[in-house]
Amino acid sequence: MSEREVVELFSNAPLKLRVSGDAYMASGQTDGGRYLKTIYREETYGIFVITAYDLRGKALAAYKRRRRGKGRQ
Repeated sequence: MSEREVVELFSNAPLKLRVSGDAYMASGQTDGGRYLKTIYREETYGIFVITAYDLRGKALAAYKRRRRGKGRQ
């Protein structure tokens, strides 16, 4: 996984959630179609990525369900 792919993730309107005090999780897709999950902190100069990895299996299925339901209310 490259820095470019993480930047693509944030430019493609990822699903964002707060996971603890100052840490957030962003899940989404890169321009190449890869699904990523990133844990990060917001800093004054931008974001600091703590970890990033591929979404697979049950986590990927949960992301897709959540994304599908996002427009419904």
